[in-house]
Amino acid sequence: MRLLVLLAFAVIAWLVAKRVTRRLPLRVRPVALTTVVVVMLAALNAVNLCAPGWCAWYGFPLHYYSWSDAMVTFNGVCSGCPAFHPLAVAGNVVFAAVVGFIVFRRERTAGRSVV
Repeated sequence: MRLLVLLAFAVIAWLVAKRVTRRLPLRVRPVALTTVVVVMLAALNAVNLCAPGWCAWYGFPLHYYSWSDAMVTFNGVCSGCPAFHPLAVAGNVVFAAVVGFIVFRRERTAGRSVV
């Protein structure tokens, strides 16, 4: 539920940013919208997407840190123990870069077609 609320907030923030940046010069608009997208993805990565106190799940779209209060160890394998995934961090950075590039390229070409 928390993820859906945050995604809805991100969509509303994107729509507001698109509306506000219409007044900016054509050269500045792609940079401003790219910055908004990267900041939104960073915020989604910094927020605990699980119930605080019961579990933790950080990272969007790939979770890079997680734990659960339902930790069980069986035959030396711990389920629910704190785990950090460095490849997920790299994947989130690549995802943010690709989405930022797509937004920048799309807004730059849209600005040229209007002129």
